[in-house]
Amino acid sequence: MEHNLSELNKKGMSKLNSELRKLSSSNKMDFLEENDDALSLMVDETLKGGDIRKEFPSFYHTLTKNAVLRQSFIDAITLDASEIKTDLKISRLIKQLLNTLSGLSESQTKKWQLSIPDLSAIFFPQQKLVYRGPSDYSTHYNLLNKKIELHPVIYSLLLEGALSDEPDKFSLDVDLAISENADPSASALPVELEISWGNYSQHLIIKNEGVTTVTEIPLSAFLSGNLGQVTAAMELSLSRPQ
Repeated sequence: MEHNLSELNKKGMSKLNSELRKLSSSNKMDFLEENDDALSLMVDETLKGGDIRKEFPSFYHTLTKNAVLRQSFIDAITLDASEIKTDLKISRLIKQLLNTLSGLSESQTKKWQLSIPDLSAIFFPQQKLVYRGPSDYSTHYNLLNKKIELHPVIYSLLLEGALSDEPDKFSLDVDLAISENADPSASALPVELEISWGNYSQHLIIKNEGVTTVTEIPLSAFLSGNLGQVTAAMELSLSRPQ
């Protein structure tokens, strides 16, 4: 069904948003690609001071999920805003929206490494002090406590390990929390965590905040034969699917 979107008033735009909400993600994109006026309509509304995040959440959600549509919207807003005069309040709203959308266009994957020296300092400190767990008396290690930003969300990631009850195995727990979400309409979860440590690798899909237990790791994956030396760095990456 064809829509003459350029002639829609506020009531008609609400109807458009309702129609988009009923469509699947792929059908939304087909609809928007077939109706060029839809993007222009949303650009015009934004330049007039409308908040599409609140007034047209279905369209905005589609923007956050599709990089091509998002970039087209950013380009159109940037071009048109440079050619017209807007008051300070509207300019601030537009800038905030563009910053949020531009952030989504950036890489949504962060990678980092715990080097062999880093891990050696954790497993074999100069002073042989260890923390004994209150219940199982295993040696515990705090491997990582880090804030990670995947715009617009900031996560707290805690990685703790312990010698397993099973011989020659190491258990690992991941504790994930959402520290800040600058855009509540952005989906903070699930996230994907990749862990690579020597000849061991694990891919986790984390759907909820809290502790996730990782498959136990053979000590031989990252320690020498006599278990007295770290032989492999740990590679990690955290990503949020778009």
